[in-house]
Amino acid sequence: MRRISLITTPAQLIQVIETTVSATRISIDFPGTNNNVNGVRCNSIRTFPPLQSSTCSGPSNTPIPSPGACTYCGSLFAGHNAIGNFLFADGHVKAMKPLATINADNGSGTNLWDREGKPFTDLSVGYAAAAQTNAKANLAFAQQIWQ
Repeated sequence: MRRISLITTPAQLIQVIETTVSATRISIDFPGTNNNVNGVRCNSIRTFPPLQSSTCSGPSNTPIPSPGACTYCGSLFAGHNAIGNFLFADGHVKAMKPLATINADNGSGTNLWDREGKPFTDLSVGYAAAAQTNAKANLAFAQQIWQ
């Protein structure tokens, strides 16, 4: 378990987001996976309209015992004129355009997804080379689909 004191700027760290699926975790810098949801191939975090397999049990995404798999495809929700609501670690909520939550390609600005605000372009902290590209693609998808 991590201590809250490890978060250097809690007012600049996103903790909870609106999504179109009942997933418990979304990695915004991940390219997504190609899922098969009820016979439809889709990207797990860049799909509209959202899909959830018939083997999921309600909003908890708990798999039904048989066949036991729960798959989904959806996106970050920005359905308020391309703006989403983001809950930060200090408890405040802010309405923002998804692309405003990450740093610029040159590393300037603040990455609101990293507990220290480190840019996705900073490979020294363990981000993959494609993290910035993936994050921008996922956030841009959500922002554009809801315009």
